[in-house]
Amino acid sequence: MASGYPKYPDDVAGGDEPTFSPAKSQNSLLAAERASQKTKRLETDGQNNLYVNLAQDSTGGTGFANTVNSYSETLVPFATVTTILTYTVPALQTLHVTEVIGWGDTSGEFLIKVNGLTKGGGRSTAADPNFLGDYRGAPIVAMAGDVVTITAEHYNPSAKTMKANLLGGIS
Repeated sequence: MASGYPKYPDDVAGGDEPTFSPAKSQNSLLAAERASQKTKRLETDGQNNLYVNLAQDSTGGTGFANTVNSYSETLVPFATVTTILTYTVPALQTLHVTEVIGWGDTSGEFLIKVNGLTKGGGRSTAADPNFLGDYRGAPIVAMAGDVVTITAEHYNPSAKTMKANLLGGIS
């Protein structure tokens, strides 16, 4: 261990023992919160001020300073692919789509598109009335100026309201 790095008592258990000594040139270190096991990033600035930020993790932390939760609903005609949500990525930003939720007054197919190219999607049914697209493990990425759309189509013989949430973060 590098000099000056604290030694933990021998009775500390559960993975809290230090296994890495940060070099002086590094400005962050990951740590896990005891109760929730959410990953936290400890960071310092040039004046050695300490900041604690939530880092992306598998327990639900977003890891983004600016989160996105966009909702829309639209009346969708029978057997017609219809855009129900549109999101344009702000200038100088990158969007990471982590989840898409789709539902409506009937079962249908939902597609997630970036600039018209299908990047993901799924279907709701009578047995499972919500489409839950989980992309946290491999987010759908869109760059500044890209247009992200969610479309829906259904085969109920009349127009039905379809809804969607686009969730993620911008960096």
